[in-house]
Amino acid sequence: MTKYLKIGVSGPYVNTSQTTFVKLDDDDIGDDGKCKQKYADEMVGDAIANYIDSWSETVDEADVPEEDRW
Repeated sequence: MTKYLKIGVSGPYVNTSQTTFVKLDDDDIGDDGKCKQKYADEMVGDAIANYIDSWSETVDEADVPEEDRW
């Protein structure tokens, strides 16, 4: 049976979430029937990076309130 890694990511805003399903090859699955941790970490990192790209932007310093700068 084909298996998928289900990755859920949610953001800082109300109703902002994304679920991604990554098809797994047989060599991505460990003896316990779960996705191997190394591959899962890589796929989760990619899903988070893609999600962040969808709601982040680079702005000029003048557009950032002084109290919000770190």
